[in-house]
Amino acid sequence: MNLQEINYAKYIIDYKSDKTAIIHDEGVTSYRELGQLVKQFAYQLKNNNIHPGERVVIVMSDRIEWIVGFLGCVYVGAIPTVISPLLKPAKYIEALDITRASAIISDIDRELIDYKSIKIFTPEDIMQGGELLEEYYQYLSDEIAVINTSSGTTGKQKFIAHRHQNFTNYLKYTAEAFAVAQDSMLFGTSKMSHVAGFNVSITIALGNQATAIITRKSYTQKLLYRLITENKVSHFFSQPGVYAMMSNVKKSLLVTTLKFAGCFSQQYPIEIAKRFKRIYGCGVSNGFGMSEAFSVVIIQQYDKDKEIVDDKSLGKPMPGIVCEVRNDQGTLCQKNEVGELYINTPCSATYYLNNWDNTKETFVGDWIKTNDLVYIDDHDNLVYVSRKDDFVKINGLLISVLEVEQTLSQHPNVVDCLVKVSKNKEGLAKLKAQIVTNTMNDTDIPGIRHFLAETLELCKIPKYIEIVNELPISIVDEIPKTWSGKKIRQIEEEVE
Repeated sequence: MNLQEINYAKYIIDYKSDKTAIIHDEGVTSYRELGQLVKQFAYQLKNNNIHPGERVVIVMSDRIEWIVGFLGCVYVGAIPTVISPLLKPAKYIEALDITRASAIISDIDRELIDYKSIKIFTPEDIMQGGELLEEYYQYLSDEIAVINTSSGTTGKQKFIAHRHQNFTNYLKYTAEAFAVAQDSMLFGTSKMSHVAGFNVSITIALGNQATAIITRKSYTQKLLYRLITENKVSHFFSQPGVYAMMSNVKKSLLVTTLKFAGCFSQQYPIEIAKRFKRIYGCGVSNGFGMSEAFSVVIIQQYDKDKEIVDDKSLGKPMPGIVCEVRNDQGTLCQKNEVGELYINTPCSATYYLNNWDNTKETFVGDWIKTNDLVYIDDHDNLVYVSRKDDFVKINGLLISVLEVEQTLSQHPNVVDCLVKVSKNKEGLAKLKAQIVTNTMNDTDIPGIRHFLAETLELCKIPKYIEIVNELPISIVDEIPKTWSGKKIRQIEEEVE
């Protein structure tokens, strides 16, 4: 069967089996049940005059209805446009404006998204049952089938258009790298509103007729351990902060099913990886991914016989992907010479919706220009250095430092400010703000945080805020374990 010539949603639900497809908060859903739910919702879409090529925004927490809604859209040829439910309501309206969506699938308050009488599908709508739609849309491989967004943390959302063939291409080149089989159990902590999240569940798991585990609950050490052990997870995908939380125990835990653990949002500190292997018995593989490339493209090949995988290296390109490191003149860099990473992948996005300037800058011929600085080491591994622009990566999300600084500067008591990345005692990257105020002795730090929260999402609010007399020429990259003895008053406050 040539997957390029059929509908990807149909390919998944054609596996008419009582095998569990998805484990979720409400129970389990088999492939047979999933197929029925998708066809029922597809009938609703068609009955509401949602036609092929029309955009349907999905703003929903990780639940079975998310997957049914997504696949239902693909089944009828509508284009699911995926954005995070954690953003400010204004971002939802912006998404509807830019995409000119015909409908929205959402589990948030209707009042927050009530917009021009647009059709709203709730979780109850999706699961209400009804007639089955047997007729599916037959894609051409180059047709746009899904629009995912940047995390929304970059100040202005980018709507990234992907072709239908990206599903099948991604399924093909990840098969060898992750060795997923029908009996595999996959769990990722990236939310499905992020391309890495829906690819773990929908593309890698369901595409290989394996089982995906999803939850909309807040992650705790106890919850993650329970989900992994009770469901015998074989493939785990997460971020450094989650690995740190899971490794914050003193005794080893009996987890015999883990075959693969990956960290592709940003590099992990080596001590966290060592603790994770000691406790869970599985090493962590570094890697690199981006939304424009349909998720992970570079990965370390994990060697179970080694004590730990090198935390500095990103690894090598996955099968079918080519990477180059170029200098500012566009010529190839030599080994150990820092340059910008360019990626050539069969899963490349096609364009940014209604954003031609950024499209021209990022998609250069067959290459994705990443804005990430790397070098190739003596073992032909790619090693990450930094970003070229003002963005920083925190827990896998790109955050504009400039946007945070601009918002801080609007506070009536802030005279000047500086925001950069610092590392805590675990070695994890956190945002730190240094602020010069006009009320040095009675500055209300909680009030500043509340001020920021009125405009910014939680992930953009600096973890550490320090009040200073004047800004330093450069900020210290490490947060000391203790700040005693400083001449200036410094305040550290954790964001839960």
